[in-house]
Amino acid sequence: MIWDPKKALDAAQSQATDPATLAELATSEHVFVREAVAANSKTTPETLSALAPDSLSSGNYWNADCAFRVAFALLPTPTLLKRCCGASARSLE
Repeated sequence: MIWDPKKALDAAQSQATDPATLAELATSEHVFVREAVAANSKTTPETLSALAPDSLSSGNYWNADCAFRVAFALLPTPTLLKRCCGASARSLE
């Protein structure tokens, strides 16, 4: 795992990063790294599914904000977003 946030972000944004590393970065504690993984065209469908939040609403503002940010990064793949987020994704249309 890449622990330095800047290096992790750079790797998540790079088209040269392999899918296995992107899958690892998808578990980052930093939402901006997970957003970059979601936006990277080299990220596999399995990793995108793992990134997709179960819900866009939460009693906890921080969790809801993070879920929304990652879901927003997944918008170029709306079928995946709908499958993973259900009704919450439909409300984004």
